[in-house]
Amino acid sequence: MFVAPLVVWTLGIRAKKKALKNKLSFKQGLSEGFKISLVYAAVSPFMFMAYYLFVNPEIINYVRSAYRITGATNNMVILVDMVVQFVTATLFGTIYSAIISFFLKSK
Repeated sequence: MFVAPLVVWTLGIRAKKKALKNKLSFKQGLSEGFKISLVYAAVSPFMFMAYYLFVNPEIINYVRSAYRITGATNNMVILVDMVVQFVTATLFGTIYSAIISFFLKSK
């Protein structure tokens, strides 16, 4: 769960560096990583929604209790989780990007 995004962000930022003839500033790397984060954040919530609806609908009760929204309908629980997925994917993707860009930046 933490390794796969790290690999994706690293490969994406490294590809950007290669496209820029191995001259990448921290800001350019961070910007590219943020773009990757937005794409991931746009897709990820729908993957979780599909999981909740088609693979394991029983987990909705766990999500409901985890977010402490016990009176909410299943649709509301899924919607809240999708928003949380989007925000956290963007936030942590940007943090990953900053760390990776620091190590991949040109001197």
